[in-house]
Amino acid sequence: MKKKKSKRSSEKSGDLTQAQITQSGNSDVNVHIKINVDVKPIAFAVLYSLLAKEQLTKDEFELALKKLDEY
Repeated sequence: MKKKKSKRSSEKSGDLTQAQITQSGNSDVNVHIKINVDVKPIAFAVLYSLLAKEQLTKDEFELALKKLDEY
């Protein structure tokens, strides 16, 4: 048979955990993460793929490359 935990015992463990976290000295730490992803290589690949499939003309391709380089 499984032994049931009393509600009171789980409340106590929750209080204990909260006390350890809030009094750990690290509770006021703010972490900000900034992730930058360079998507230019993907854009170049898409443009070359469109040119290869003849979905872009050479002029459209060159214009797109110029705009991408300016970005």
